[in-house]
Amino acid sequence: TEAPVLFIANSTKNFMQRHYIMSSLWALGLLIVTFARGYATDIDTQVRFDKALDEADRIEQTHLNEAYNNEQAMYQYYYRSKGWFSCDARCQTAYNKYLDAQQQLKEAKELHDVALSEARSTVGMFSQYAVNDAHRLFWSCWEWGKNFAKRISWYDAIFMAIDSRNESMAAYVARLLIRVLVNFTIGFISALVSFVWQLWWFVRSYSAGIAGVAFFILGSIAAFSLIASTIGAMYIGTAGAAAVVIKMSAPQLEGGRRRRRVHYE
Repeated sequence: TEAPVLFIANSTKNFMQRHYIMSSLWALGLLIVTFARGYATDIDTQVRFDKALDEADRIEQTHLNEAYNNEQAMYQYYYRSKGWFSCDARCQTAYNKYLDAQQQLKEAKELHDVALSEARSTVGMFSQYAVNDAHRLFWSCWEWGKNFAKRISWYDAIFMAIDSRNESMAAYVARLLIRVLVNFTIGFISALVSFVWQLWWFVRSYSAGIAGVAFFILGSIAAFSLIASTIGAMYIGTAGAAAVVIKMSAPQLEGGRRRRRVHYE
């Protein structure tokens, strides 16, 4: 059983040596994940942050919610007033009201974003608050990608079972395993892309300038390292398990072939 393990270890080592830049970024990302916690803020900063955050929450619960409810109500009014292929004067009036409600919702969102940005700017880009929010953002994207892969794999298992009536259980399991690996690879890569996209807008909300750009780069590297580690562990673990199974079953296969030769002779 040592030969498969040595083969996988040597293959991984050769890959990292050939792609040393990617490997260095991967190692840097793991260091960031392990040691980056953000700096603690003093009491006065925490008080100012809490007050500013309360103001942003007040805007969300009043202006933003009211504007959203009004926009939904105006859309329903407009939807009920229009015909299949026409829009009369009453419909046009309802449509204009709906456009006004959309503009009010946009302004309420901008007001809330400004208040939230002012609150976040009081603690800074590399504070514990920012780092913890980035952690939550990453793990929410992670869960989204994992759940996506699980749903697709479940459907694949059902349809492949229907389509594999004439093949052995071992062949079905092997095909399903490959499909699951592909699905989780797609899911986690999609989660990485989603996180990087959302991280950019998250960083912009802090109005941190160069510090924000640095946070975005380091956060993206850390996310890449976690996703790459997960995908690599999936494939290395699967390859290792398959190699061990083949290695352990080799004597049985050889014995079967010998018995067949003796029987024919």
